[in-house]
Parts: sequence; structure tokens; C-alpha cells
Amino acid sequence: MPLGDIINSPLMDVVTNALQSDISFESAVECFTAIFRETRDVDEYLEAIKTLYPRIITQRSRLAQVSAEEDAETFKGLTRMFAEAGEAWVVLIARMPNDFRALVETILECAARDREKDAISLTFNFWYELKQYVTLDRYVEARAQFADIYSKLVDVMVSHLEFPKPEGPDASDLFEGDREQEDKFREFRHQMGDVLKDCCEVLGVTACLTKTYEQIEQWVGRNGAEASQGRVPNWQQLSCTV
Repeated sequence: MPLGDIINSPLMDVVTNALQSDISFESAVECFTAIFRETRDVDEYLEAIKTLYPRIITQRSRLAQVSAEEDAETFKGLTRMFAEAGEAWVVLIARMPNDFRALVETILECAARDREKDAISLTFNFWYELKQYVTLDRYVEARAQFADIYSKLVDVMVSHLEFPKPEGPDASDLFEGDREQEDKFREFRHQMGDVLKDCCEVLGVTACLTKTYEQIEQWVGRNGAEASQGRVPNWQQLSCTV
């Protein structure tokens, strides 16, 4: 059966409903992501994409719930599904920014709500791919349409760059001796730094650096008095911006 016929068949209702069950959730995500990859030729599958799009956007409302419930696996599965859709349809997003803005906002929400920093990396390639298109002259409208989203993405990345607060007796050992976790986190910060570079290409270097400068000013305003006395409180917060 042709993919277009499958997408327009009752089978898609079964797959969509399967996202609501813990037992079938992972398989449903796999099915959706496989379909998204098959629709990368957006001109050939435009009508099919128009059918798929509202099905997945309705799942956005679950992000706040599963995040509040600390359901990391479901949150990660939803993030993967949205990010895969974004990557598959990125050229269509650049061509039709108003029509697909909700998907870009949803992927941003996935990044913002990922308190455990376990799913956010699934969005990194999407931001890179979208940047590759919207920085082209032919997609200048999309660049303007998504500038506010990339601006918010800067804030999200900077907030995630903060080092974890030490819980053990040694305040200088943020990872309690786990060097593997420390190395992973440092690599993760480098990857987020790459996303910030993507943001700079979309927004312009001045806009990105201005946001960082403002954060440093805010930190100094909150903690300047203590720092001037030889105490540097919340140094992890400052370290994420410099």
C-alpha cells in the first residue's frame, strides 16, 4: 500500500491512539518517526504531511503534563517525535514558516522543559538544519518569523549550560568523583555551544552577545556586593555565560 494511502487510512488512528498507552507508546513513536523519514520529499508528500501535521501537534499538550510528572521516557519519546518531524520537513518549514510555526515552538518547548537534560540533544540537529535554510536569502521571511524563537532558544541553552550544584561535602567536586559523568557533561556543553553558534548566525552576533552581556549584568547586580568582598556566590550560574 502506498504511504499516502496508509497515512489517510484508519490505521493512523490506531497509531495515534497508541501514543496514549504506556505499553504501545514506544512502538507508536517508532512508527511515526519512520513515516516522517519517508516523507522527506516534501513536494511529493505535501498532502500527506498536511494530514500528519495536526495529528502530532495535538500531542504538544502532553509535554507540560509528562514534564511535571517527571516521566522522562515519555518526554524523551515525544521530543524525538517532534524533532524527527522537524528534521524531515525542515525545507517546508522554511518555505511556509507561518503554517509550521507551531512545530518549531513545540520543539523549543521540548528543549525548555527538559529539566534532566536527557532529551534536549535530540533537538540539536533540527536547530542546525533549520539555521542552514533560514540564513539563505531565499528564506529571509522565515528568518524573520523565527527570530524570536531563536532568541528564546539562546535563553534555554544558557540556562542548561549551568553546572550542577554540588550535593556532597566537597563543594568543588560537582560530579562527586564521577569523571565519566563530568566528561559527558562537558561534551554536552560543547554541543549546546554549537547550538548557540547557530542562534548567532540567525540573530546576528551582536544580538546574541547582548543577551549574554545582560545576563552578566544581572548576575553582578545580584551578587556584586558579595563578590567584591572576596566571596563569589552561585559561580556556576556565571560560568554558563562566559
